[in-house]
Amino acid sequence: MQRWQRSTYAWIASLALGLAWSSGAVAQPDVPCASLPNPIYGIGGSAPNPLIGTFAAALAASDDPITVIYQSPGACFLVRAVADDTPLTGTASYWTTEGQARTCTLPLDGVRAEWGSMGNTAALCDGFDGNPPGLQDVPGPVTTWTMIVPTASSQTSISSEAIYMVYGFGDESGTAPWTDESQIFTRNPTSAAGLAIAIAAGLPPSRLAVIGTDVMTNGNMVTRLSTSTSPEAAIGFVSGETADARRDAVRVLAYQHRGQSCGYTPDSSVSAFDKINVREGRYWLWAFHRFFYRGSAPGTFESPRVQRFIRLITGEASEPDVPSIQLIADNGNVPLCAMEVTRTGDYTPLVPYTPPAPCGCYFDFATTGESTCATCSESTPCASGTCRLGFCEAR
Repeated sequence: MQRWQRSTYAWIASLALGLAWSSGAVAQPDVPCASLPNPIYGIGGSAPNPLIGTFAAALAASDDPITVIYQSPGACFLVRAVADDTPLTGTASYWTTEGQARTCTLPLDGVRAEWGSMGNTAALCDGFDGNPPGLQDVPGPVTTWTMIVPTASSQTSISSEAIYMVYGFGDESGTAPWTDESQIFTRNPTSAAGLAIAIAAGLPPSRLAVIGTDVMTNGNMVTRLSTSTSPEAAIGFVSGETADARRDAVRVLAYQHRGQSCGYTPDSSVSAFDKINVREGRYWLWAFHRFFYRGSAPGTFESPRVQRFIRLITGEASEPDVPSIQLIADNGNVPLCAMEVTRTGDYTPLVPYTPPAPCGCYFDFATTGESTCATCSESTPCASGTCRLGFCEAR
């Protein structure tokens, strides 16, 4: 089996596991979280679950194991937990070396959150204009936000103006076929996905709590749409990796942002996984999975284990047991080294970007099985460019 095929299958498997977590971890007797090897405790949104689970499994199986423990009540709960120093209580999830999601019990008096993740900066969270003191963040792999419908729907595209009408007015939207509010599925304003959709449409995020049915998680969104008894009227939104893992159940709509003459899907076609329209700046609905950590200044970590985890999951570092760029690609995200555009803030205009160590050639091969770049190795150096991950990158 070719490498790209193995990667694709690993990707789908890891996403399926992540989705299983989002609707509840696999039923097993709970263990004390503190009894697990070298635990690190995090909180945040549900969209990063597949990515976090992929790295958590690799780290659990590494020669120097770390157990990644995570609660995902919603993106902005992260900022509030740190600002108020609210301990994590109850149960949380962790991943085994095989990638299975499990539940563990937190100490009765709680435990301090050491890190977190969400698809937006703290400035988008109600009551904050930036990170509270002692909280730092760094951008990680790119995720898309996607408008989705059941596969039984005939709809193929949507504009920002149509989203404004559907999620702004519900039954009174006049935007057929999405005029039945019982079939409009949404998330609350603490959700990174919800914040993204509201910004794209020009709606106040609070409006998402008024129109439609809040399904709470990405996994639940897919379930509600795929089981809808009125598939033509049903609509919702999820993270791109969630939608990619369930293309059997939901269809991603092409998205036309304000000022565009047509809509684009994240990929070059509905059957592709190359994220070319994201990477080259045609698909507007994307964000960084941002990773947060406790520290007195940027780059200063209170916990060395958290530092190791975040440097790996953002692609800043790699280890033989945790090949970061490969895991990011396998999970359906775009590593920063494969991007040709970037953003300087939440959903700000796209600007050209040249990564310091490009990996676009490798990403093409990992997601499509082919690349126009020359291959290379220690014994076969590049005639031009730089050899990275087996391909001759332009620089």
